[in-house]
Amino acid sequence: MKRMLPFVLLCLFLLAACQAQPAVSNPQPAESGAPAEVVVTGPTSTEPAADEPMQTETAAVEPAVTEPAPTQQPGDEPAVSGSSPSSQDNDVLDEIIAAMQTVFDVKSFRVDQTVISPDMTTEMQVEVVMPDRYRMVSTDMELIEIGDEAYILVDGEWMQWRGMADMVISTFMMFTNEDDGDVFRTYAADAEFLGTENLEGEQVRTYQYRINDDEGASSLVKLWIAESDGLPRRMEIDITGASPEDNAQIINVYKDYNAEITIEPPQ
Repeated sequence: MKRMLPFVLLCLFLLAACQAQPAVSNPQPAESGAPAEVVVTGPTSTEPAADEPMQTETAAVEPAVTEPAPTQQPGDEPAVSGSSPSSQDNDVLDEIIAAMQTVFDVKSFRVDQTVISPDMTTEMQVEVVMPDRYRMVSTDMELIEIGDEAYILVDGEWMQWRGMADMVISTFMMFTNEDDGDVFRTYAADAEFLGTENLEGEQVRTYQYRINDDEGASSLVKLWIAESDGLPRRMEIDITGASPEDNAQIINVYKDYNAEITIEPPQ
């Protein structure tokens, strides 16, 4: 399976963007000094006791009926890892996949992303208009992707070359398309439902799982899903690379779903 971790793809892409030569021989000057503005807006069985005769006529037990349980039953202790009806790996992965695929149904969203590596910390503000418009701004870089066209601001001028907006956007969902759940299962493991909590005033369900790739990286992912709409609110990815210098943490804070966002080529 030749599939790299989505966040590794994003990091490599951004690195390549900084180093690549533009495909256009005459880069576009930024006449206005800035790109187009973004408008913010089973059955059970019973074992007989050792000293009791077998009940052959009355021991049959009807199959148990499993009904979905609410997040927390009245009078119960708060949910913890392993106490949820979806504590088994496959059931938890179903819920994680459903949440990440739900992002494909929104028209836009924003992500505040922080990348912490051994030698630096980078903060980026990302805007996405589905399905193929993406804008990223950091302290020393600005990038716009629209379909298969990419624009990067270099030394005050916009340079253009071939883009890959679909791939970049997919890194924020861990999927390349709505049918990618089965592929996700091949590298996701140890999935757990950790319980419910309050995240910045909003009730969320918290999950954790581990992913591994063919390049020797192993990462622990923690995911917060809002109970109100089933959409992600936060993702923390702790990367253990093949060597210490490859270790990193990526924090994504999701917000502004379906906001009015406009992303156009720079003028």
